[in-house]
Amino acid sequence: MMNNAHKEALNALDELVEWAKKRELPPGEWANPIQDILKGDSVLSMLTTNFPFPFGIFNRDGLLEMGSEILLECMAYSEKDVREGKAYLYSIESVEFRNAIKMALNGETTVVNGLNKPLEDMGTGFAAESPNNMSAVIFPIFEDRMTIFRGAVLFLPFEYYPRKKINI
Repeated sequence: MMNNAHKEALNALDELVEWAKKRELPPGEWANPIQDILKGDSVLSMLTTNFPFPFGIFNRDGLLEMGSEILLECMAYSEKDVREGKAYLYSIESVEFRNAIKMALNGETTVVNGLNKPLEDMGTGFAAESPNNMSAVIFPIFEDRMTIFRGAVLFLPFEYYPRKKINI
């Protein structure tokens, strides 16, 4: 059961996404507040357990460092598997997706559409009822204003087409 702080954080995130959608803002403009949120341990913990879409943080080598529960379920990996470096983003077949990872580590936010079962490519292939995630938003996580050590990926069960150029 969620406590009030978790409910408030989820509600705030829902409001942020709805606010961005109504204004037709591209992910680059709503990724900034999410990056700020990711710096807090308690909210990061809440995201891993309660976020409704598969979400993960990856390092410079494309290895998943942290994944939401739904991401781990879809890949059929445990947290231990992730710690051991078994979840590798570059195993997703899409060249566009792999290039987007590199772009995120260079400071760009990118949307990739037309993915075909990316979480199965990344995982064991034994996930029960893995949802078909057709888009991914991949963005940098800045440690300070200049340094990028990690990136984040958010998988969506629909194709997302931003109307504006994505900038951070």
